[in-house]
Amino acid sequence: MADALNDSKAPSDVQARAAQRLVSGQSWDDFCDVLKVAGRMIDRFGDDPSDLDRAEWYRFLTRVARSGFERLIENAEPTRPRLRDMVWRQSINVQTVDQDHLMCQFDEARDYRIIGTRGTIPYFIFAVLTAPAPDDAGARDWAQLGVDGLKQFDPSNLKTSGFLGSQQLHIEPDGTFEIILSQNDPGEGRNWLKLQADTNCIMVRLVWSDRQREVAPGLRIERLDGAAPEPVTPALMANNLAWAAQNVLGYAELVRNWWNGTQGNFAARLNRLDYSQAQYLSNGGVPDRHVAFGGWEKRLDEALVLEFIPPNANIGTSRSATSGRKISTRSKTAMAG
Repeated sequence: MADALNDSKAPSDVQARAAQRLVSGQSWDDFCDVLKVAGRMIDRFGDDPSDLDRAEWYRFLTRVARSGFERLIENAEPTRPRLRDMVWRQSINVQTVDQDHLMCQFDEARDYRIIGTRGTIPYFIFAVLTAPAPDDAGARDWAQLGVDGLKQFDPSNLKTSGFLGSQQLHIEPDGTFEIILSQNDPGEGRNWLKLQADTNCIMVRLVWSDRQREVAPGLRIERLDGAAPEPVTPALMANNLAWAAQNVLGYAELVRNWWNGTQGNFAARLNRLDYSQAQYLSNGGVPDRHVAFGGWEKRLDEALVLEFIPPNANIGTSRSATSGRKISTRSKTAMAG
């Protein structure tokens, strides 16, 4: 079926086929089937997973699914862009307690404006991202391709194509600012975040020092063409269901790859941390930060001790994510901003 669907990719034809798949129920069936593929990914860990690991695995998938619904369905209306918080307890593996993430999905690289107030947190950064996706995502079946389909369509494979930190912004004396997001330079003196033709997401990372005393920046995003809001359509819903399903599968494969694949293989290098800028940048990272990745294994009567020399940097944090009796750790030890 996928091959037949590839025969024509004219926009009107793609929209018609996507709409037909949603109305017939095929989009929903494929969405459910992709989730089934993601669920069985636990078997690719071999004999490693315990019963507890398996319970955590399925809880992890529900969290990724919930995040995907927010980012890729509820917050993916082309005429109503919104910067929304990532859902509670979910940021790939675990939410860092001193950071918040806002995201907004784009259907294409239009011209946008972010209007904001500075707030008092020490640092925040805007990053525009790309992820591999075909133009006819909602007009095709993906479950039958399994993990191989991620080569064409992987919402989790976020690559940063541009970024703008709070320290780089021109901010008015009253604390307000404006950022133009576009492919073309808006002119001298403007805060500009350049979009590529394939940009499909923006993420805002807010970094806190003292949540009780600090104030987050106030932010809203709008399209510069002033497009009026439109109701959801069958074609749009088919497209968003495909994105949400592939997002779950993508993160399932990412975690598997980190543990025993080519992008980390933490299982073979336990109880150590290794800095990897390439690995961090392959997952929505920004090059003003340095991140160490690794994993550990310990008995119940043992304690894990991390020893490090505090870096000469503005902020340093560490975080861990449980994966059953083996624990996958991501430790950020330096972040300039």
